[in-house]
Amino acid sequence: MFRRMKATRLSRRCLLVVAVVTMVLIGSSGASCPPKGSQGVDARQPKKITGLNMEYDDAEAHEQARAMGMALYYVYLLKKGPTWSPDSTPEIAALQEAHLANLRRLRQEGKLVLNGPLLDSFQLSGEIRGIGVLKAASMVEARAWVGTDPMVQVGRLVFELHAWMVAEGVLP
Repeated sequence: MFRRMKATRLSRRCLLVVAVVTMVLIGSSGASCPPKGSQGVDARQPKKITGLNMEYDDAEAHEQARAMGMALYYVYLLKKGPTWSPDSTPEIAALQEAHLANLRRLRQEGKLVLNGPLLDSFQLSGEIRGIGVLKAASMVEARAWVGTDPMVQVGRLVFELHAWMVAEGVLP
């Protein structure tokens, strides 16, 4: 009987802890930042983190980089897409050649600074297949350039794009 009562108390304590943690997580995950220029605080909303801008502003990023003596580049990660398969077919070989030709073109045009496959990912059949760095005027421009990749166009690869601040002069 004593063990049963002890287990019941422990179970209730565990449930109470789970309930409190859940309430905290639900309360914090609903936090959102006020629109730019908003002054008021909505009492129905969870406490907001001040100074946090949830929207990426490309122009602001370029300004900040220049003010700090830095340069802005765009890093892309090529990942397995919805039509990716490990198969080796003549069609996939032709697509690979078109992919490489597109990368050579971007490099010759001065848009692609560096790129290459991630060899450990290839050996382990990882999700990320390669990375690259673009020197573009904007995120929109960089996105358009990566979108010219034939592998991306057919869905064999998808990409993730990030603005990257680097010390001026480190990359071309």
